[in-house]
Amino acid sequence: MEKLRVFIVDDSPDVVSLISSVVSMQSNMYVIDTASNGEEAFQKIRAIGKIDILFTDLIMPRLDGFNLLKRLKEKSDLIINHIVTVSAMVNDKILNSVSTLGGEMFLIKPLSTSSLNDCLRTLSSMPLSNVEG
Repeated sequence: MEKLRVFIVDDSPDVVSLISSVVSMQSNMYVIDTASNGEEAFQKIRAIGKIDILFTDLIMPRLDGFNLLKRLKEKSDLIINHIVTVSAMVNDKILNSVSTLGGEMFLIKPLSTSSLNDCLRTLSSMPLSNVEG
């Protein structure tokens, strides 16, 4: 079975490190790449073409998570199976916006190892797109 590809976008090196560490403890997935802002992430994801799990912060420099998700949604040739948004700010408007843009899960900062493990366990049990990228 092919390992799940995880891409992490966050301007906080500590958050990227924590998510990467938890992903590396999973036998069925690996971090394919990371980015510190939405613009960098968009370019890298376009080059990769297929991501199984995308973690993205919402508040970042250059291109925030909302606009990253909008741009990714417009690119029909990209495959992103699951989107997890991460932010310290949460309210109904943010949750509705994220959901509209394809976000399946929302994790509130500060992140914990247990919340990340629960998230990854849930996502890895969900079906993936059958389209190969």
